[in-house]
Amino acid sequence: MMTAAPVMERMSGSLRGLIDSRLDTVDRMLLGRLPRSERLDVVRDVESQIYELLEERAGREGEEVSREDVLAVLARLDPPEAYLSEEAEGEVSPRRTGETNRRERSQTASGIKADAAGRRLALISGLLGIVSFVTSLLLLPLVYVFVSVAPSASNVLVLGFWFSSTTTIFVLETLGIVLAVRAGLHRPWSVVGLVLGILGVLAALGLSAFGLFI
Repeated sequence: MMTAAPVMERMSGSLRGLIDSRLDTVDRMLLGRLPRSERLDVVRDVESQIYELLEERAGREGEEVSREDVLAVLARLDPPEAYLSEEAEGEVSPRRTGETNRRERSQTASGIKADAAGRRLALISGLLGIVSFVTSLLLLPLVYVFVSVAPSASNVLVLGFWFSSTTTIFVLETLGIVLAVRAGLHRPWSVVGLVLGILGVLAALGLSAFGLFI
């Protein structure tokens, strides 16, 4: 390896500062990714490469190394990021880790919100199924009570009450089925809403047909 002393003796402090700045950047790139000894070895290799290239470019004895010489040599080097990809391949940079963590936290928060919304939909579906199905079972006794309380009620009024009730049951049970599917059938309340919704829809259709013969 060629000695760097002759070049350094013909170089101003500001030019050595340019070289030190490049070496410091490489060192920071590798900090925390390589053991200290390996990191220093890489920095020393880069330093030796810089001075060897300066020897080749400005090796004329007695002439001061110019700023253009130093900049030209630094331009020939790989960028500091290249040492990171070569020496610390497979390592994840802090910025990358931060971005990944933020994305994972955002995805986790979205997943929690989606799960909470699914549970609410499942619960609503199950309650709709229970209420509507029970109402369909009680519809005939309710009509009987209605006629008993108001014996003078016309057939039109009775039929209006009957068909409005069956229509309401049909709509609510259909809504319960839709919500159960959207919430996901892996939830217990969704299964309740789906099963009772199907039974309620069939009951509503059957009651509507029965109303035609009242």
